[in-house]
Amino acid sequence: MSSVVGLFVCLACGGVFPAYINWCTLCGVAGLVVVRGERPRSGIDDATETTTARALVSRAWKRLVVAAYDITLGPGALVAVTGDAGMGKSTFGVRLADSMAGPAVIGSYEEQPGPALASRLARCGAKRDDLHIIGRCGLDRLAAFVEEKHAIALVVDSVQVAGIRPRDLRKLMTLIPRLSVLVAVSQVNKLGEISGTNELAHESDVVVHCADMMWTLRKSRYEPTPTEPRMILDLARANDAKEE
Repeated sequence: MSSVVGLFVCLACGGVFPAYINWCTLCGVAGLVVVRGERPRSGIDDATETTTARALVSRAWKRLVVAAYDITLGPGALVAVTGDAGMGKSTFGVRLADSMAGPAVIGSYEEQPGPALASRLARCGAKRDDLHIIGRCGLDRLAAFVEEKHAIALVVDSVQVAGIRPRDLRKLMTLIPRLSVLVAVSQVNKLGEISGTNELAHESDVVVHCADMMWTLRKSRYEPTPTEPRMILDLARANDAKEE
């Protein structure tokens, strides 16, 4: 690995280092210091995806209800949520996961579980006991947590910080058939720090773009793609939920 200043990051605590080290000197976790935008090798890399023709065909005709948004998804849907910082991507992911009829997991890589995330959950009225949060971790730990919680929906926020590639997301969904929806939050900025943006858009079944707390459906293989922006968060409705 090349020692480019600030290129190495600890997936456990977010610490940045000028050169590769085996264990993080800030949090003490070993094996999670990687090149920014990449991840450690995991057992999932060697796992083989298997299924049957019947299982694939039976899932193909089903549709999922997303109560928070007027959007159509099918089982196994990979949803990319893109946009600049502060435009509502994370809020969109929280509301979508919270509205699914079953356990959900939020992989919070962008910000560790704490006051900022708690504030976002409160604004969205997300108080369910089966909406589980996990902080920065490796891909194997994330997969184990999703299976442990019997989650049907997973939000990865963000895929760039986690170092998870689009093909990793697809493989994760194949290896965990119960996982019906995977939301990949992806920040786009002018510094060129995000890699694989086009690959993510190409691989995804649905692409949602967020701007000024409004969302627009850019791509969908389940329905026509309207162009009019719609609100990410109904503040009046969220406040009612918060007071309950």
